[in-house]
Amino acid sequence: MAEGGELVSKPLIRTVDRIHGVIKHMEDEYLRFAIDYPNDSSTIMHVPGTFECSDFKWGRLIFNRPANLFEGKGDILPKYSVDGNISLALCLETYAMENFRKKVYEVDG
Repeated sequence: MAEGGELVSKPLIRTVDRIHGVIKHMEDEYLRFAIDYPNDSSTIMHVPGTFECSDFKWGRLIFNRPANLFEGKGDILPKYSVDGNISLALCLETYAMENFRKKVYEVDG
């Protein structure tokens, strides 16, 4: 265990070595248990099937994506229309947005 202040005040390589050492000494079974076991099972709800074709009587589904996106990650999802388009959901830092916009127009143009 380490406090946040200790981790940020030491060189990055020391923090990386510390994390690597802990992971290296974990047994596979323990690690899988820790990942699969939720801390608070009351917050998890299992629903049968998918929302892709569920009928809530609200009309046809027009958009579906994960609730949370992590910085630097994205999801490519089908749009629920007959034209075959896709939706691209990204989480980028402000400085990266302009570069991304330029690249999209390079491909498009």
